[in-house]
Amino acid sequence: MHIVGFRDGKAFYRNRFIRTDGFLAENEAGEPLWPGLAEPVQLAKRDEGWGARTRMKDASSTDVIVHRGVALTSFYQCGDLYRIDPFSADTLGKETWNGHFPVQWGVSAHPKVDPKSGELLFFNYSKQAPYMHYGVVDENNDLAHYVDVPLPGPRLPHDMAFTENYVILNDFPLFWDPDLLAHDVHLPRFYPDMPSRFAVLPRRGRTGDIRWFEADPTFVLHFTNAYEDGDEIVLDGFYEGAPQPLDTGWHAGAPGAKWDKLFRFLALDRLQARLHRWRFNLVTGEVKEEQLSESITEFGTITLTTPPATTATPMPPPASQAGSCSTGWSSTTCEPEANSTISSPTGSSEVRPRWPRGRTPRRRRRLPDHADHRHGRRRVLLRDLRRRPVQRRPGMQNCSARTNFQRHPRHLGAGCAVAPLA
Repeated sequence: MHIVGFRDGKAFYRNRFIRTDGFLAENEAGEPLWPGLAEPVQLAKRDEGWGARTRMKDASSTDVIVHRGVALTSFYQCGDLYRIDPFSADTLGKETWNGHFPVQWGVSAHPKVDPKSGELLFFNYSKQAPYMHYGVVDENNDLAHYVDVPLPGPRLPHDMAFTENYVILNDFPLFWDPDLLAHDVHLPRFYPDMPSRFAVLPRRGRTGDIRWFEADPTFVLHFTNAYEDGDEIVLDGFYEGAPQPLDTGWHAGAPGAKWDKLFRFLALDRLQARLHRWRFNLVTGEVKEEQLSESITEFGTITLTTPPATTATPMPPPASQAGSCSTGWSSTTCEPEANSTISSPTGSSEVRPRWPRGRTPRRRRRLPDHADHRHGRRRVLLRDLRRRPVQRRPGMQNCSARTNFQRHPRHLGAGCAVAPLA
């Protein structure tokens, strides 16, 4: 886990390993005990393990979300969620959902948090029927909803999406070869003659409420957005034009042949991943789809344009500074001083963040709009620095920045950001 925090015009950084059960077991043994994703399960030195494939280590390194003020890290093939302090990165233990966590199946790679309702939405999958479940955890951290999503067989879904009233799950034609799976060989194959299937379900719906929509065959690792448009559900994600890229043909003894064969499933230019849009009509059952961009890319994100109103909360000092407070914080209570107020995510605060010493723009005379100064390697128009509106990145909690976070990392307001390892 990597964490970057911003306070009083300065940044701090820290990282920690997630102390999962598998991590602690291998530390104690002094050696690896479980094989990686691309290795056969027979290499495992322990009979128990994690993941839909089983006998894997619970890496918990795929995604990080924040629910009820605690960061939760997830495992790429279903496993435990680990609770992480979002400021110190200390491992707080496993999430239990008040004793109702689905321990046998776990939670998939990318659970979602609805910032408006406070709900956490998730799915999981397994080699056992019904092969998929969908669940909702409410704002009180109780597992309030958990239903079967029957599939034709074991599948490999990775991501999901949701709208105000619906959740969208998937069944793509890339999954373990059933004949090989019968012999405990987990080799994914793409079946281009089978359609992609999308399940649209009311967020608190039952199994019988699921509606399936068919589309062109592909595989999607990540979705970027979903919303309701009249009678339609609109879904955006990264359509893979070649979910199973052809092998390069290197002979077995060639240097790097093994890694080249594996890397083809990670190279976006080989997968031909492009932003795509699907429209599912809830009245007629019709599906429309279109490519949105020629760019080959993945892991897209969107910026929240109407973030939920929240009360501004000052960021506490790092755990490593317990008993003392950094500059800009009261030495007795460790709360921000009056002149270092933290703005709310909506940008409604009247207090402008401080500029780092030595970098405050000159205000004694008005410079023309075309005047520029050098900040590192970028040319920054002073008018932009003065007028740029607050822009937030998804996942930021109680954060505020008067300048663009990505373009001008030196000029930031107070706030915090939690960044996933992968």
